[in-house]
Amino acid sequence: MVEKNSTWMKQFNPEHIFLWIQVSAIHPANRRFQKRFEILLEVMFSIKNSEFEYNHLSREEYENFLTTFDLQSKVIFSQLEDWQPFEQSKLIPYFYNQKKYYFFYGDLERPYELLNRLGTLINLTHKDLLAKTSPVEFLFIKSLEFQTRLLAKLKSEPVWVENQPNMHVPSQAFFDSFSREFYLDSLESVPESIILDQGTCRQARRLEPVTSILEHWVYARFTSGNGFYLLPQIHCQALYNLFNGLIIRSEKLGEIEQFLFEEAMDYIRFRTTEVCSLNKSLLGILGQGEKKLLTNQNDSSYLLDENKVLIVKVVPPKFKEDISQEIIGEIQQFNEFQERRNWGEVRGIIAQDSEVITVSPKRLEFYCVVVFRPTTYAFGYTLPLDLPLDNIWILDVTDWERLIEHSDSSKV
Repeated sequence: MVEKNSTWMKQFNPEHIFLWIQVSAIHPANRRFQKRFEILLEVMFSIKNSEFEYNHLSREEYENFLTTFDLQSKVIFSQLEDWQPFEQSKLIPYFYNQKKYYFFYGDLERPYELLNRLGTLINLTHKDLLAKTSPVEFLFIKSLEFQTRLLAKLKSEPVWVENQPNMHVPSQAFFDSFSREFYLDSLESVPESIILDQGTCRQARRLEPVTSILEHWVYARFTSGNGFYLLPQIHCQALYNLFNGLIIRSEKLGEIEQFLFEEAMDYIRFRTTEVCSLNKSLLGILGQGEKKLLTNQNDSSYLLDENKVLIVKVVPPKFKEDISQEIIGEIQQFNEFQERRNWGEVRGIIAQDSEVITVSPKRLEFYCVVVFRPTTYAFGYTLPLDLPLDNIWILDVTDWERLIEHSDSSKV
């Protein structure tokens, strides 16, 4: 099927094909079909310039093609598209530097959190730790402005019908109105790494619902010299990739990771203490017959009631590798601490006023939350199957914050 689609595309001007696919992909009726439109763009960008005949593409010809493609690919993508998207018409505001924007949700499960996390990372590192010539913040804002403008125009459309059962071909009037929104005045000052040129994609051997390779680019460029925005639904992933690449290549990588670690610790302590209240915040857990704390100096401890103690551990962020080993290390520390408690080595807990509260170790119950701040849009970790996880929870910063915000502070 890929070869058949490629053969059809070669008859026409690639810019015409590109714009029809792009305009179709942002149409509200096509919300759930984003991945199929991405694949069509990948097929088109895998064709060399010399292979196109550059004929004009009419709406009728495009409609015949898309209708056939929809019928032939529906079964392949049926499982992937069997979901209920959050309605794009319900615009969620996003604020960056006190300015309000709107954004495309795409096929992301938690789009606001993803965007907010990227904005936080850019805002924290851009001012002092990344070179002032770094384009990330500039491109981030430009993308938000583009998405806000496009969504405002879509919102003004008289009919907004989402989640149709079949791929929809926009009217000629809709195409004429929205195709011009993708044009760029200039690609100057835009890094080459996020510009997709004609003929540079590798062509897939078969049509299948795999991860899109378009998520590495924000812009497209043709031999005519014209530059365009790529699908707004994939901008967040592409800017994450650009941001991470700049951090990894930066001479200040270690400094940036340490800065983000310290900032995360301060933020998590502040938000947790707000909910748990200061009189529940502890300086640490004291060992039997020792003056030093059994808990790590980077840990935060909270007395939940007379015999329950919560220990919050923050994992240092990593850009070059995943954080599995750091998470495992924090879990092992807590498990070792639990063993010392079982052997009666816990003397008591130290309150904020340095008062030592002596308690029976057998009466104390300890709980641990390992918190991490993701530095990529697709993150994960791997734990050994035999690693004990009793009384341990692993959460990213956003989930931890949501959990404590919705908890009864008197019972946290």
